[in-house]
Amino acid sequence: MANAPVAFPEPAPTAEEILDVMSNLDGTSSSVISMMTGFSAEELNELGGVPES
Repeated sequence: MANAPVAFPEPAPTAEEILDVMSNLDGTSSSVISMMTGFSAEELNELGGVPES
């Protein structure tokens, strides 16, 4: 069974936009969750934080 193609929002992000977002990742779970949700680190902490393993 073939994998389904990834659906990007229209219009699809440019390479520059993807690199900009990836440059904000620092290897922590909170940076990934922040990127995915749009919440800042402060907002995540107000919501109880993100446990790091």
